[in-house]
Amino acid sequence: MAARASLPVAIVLALVLVSSVVSATTYAVSENPYRITHTTRIDLLWNAYELGARDGQRISYWMNVTTAGGCASLLLIRGHDANLDSLYYVDYSEEDCVAKYSNSFPVGAADGTAFSVLIWTTSTQNVTYDLVIAVTDPPPFTLHPGLGLLISIAIGAAGGGLLGMFYERWKARRASPGGPRPASPPTPPES
Repeated sequence: MAARASLPVAIVLALVLVSSVVSATTYAVSENPYRITHTTRIDLLWNAYELGARDGQRISYWMNVTTAGGCASLLLIRGHDANLDSLYYVDYSEEDCVAKYSNSFPVGAADGTAFSVLIWTTSTQNVTYDLVIAVTDPPPFTLHPGLGLLISIAIGAAGGGLLGMFYERWKARRASPGGPRPASPPTPPES
């Protein structure tokens, strides 16, 4: 699974440099899909969205900052009750302050069932954003496109071979002279 890292240094620096940063706001993801418009305030560490997902499911998330000139970061955390010691999935998070971000995380057995999406900003203004989080089950059966093509070719070749064999038999029957077939020669009497 993807590597995990500690929460970004920018959050720690925000705590040290801005004495008014005192807490975070936590929301329970109660719907699927979960759609919300929130504001991450500069006096808060982050907004945390806690959700559950099990092995084999996929967590998809999309963030779009609607504040002109604003930006935000999105981190996918393993577990709930995020704090400065929490670890996040590097490949499934965006540490940089951006206007948009989306990703999808395949939950493995070793990942557990509790996750959090953190939204925070390094902007000097409050930032409003739209967020969508969805947890989906995998399709019952999927084929790799290349494997599907190979199976189709194999079935086509087998079907073509069978059609060719039946065609040859049909041609042979048509070529035989019409009418009754000659009787087999009599067998000689035993002496």
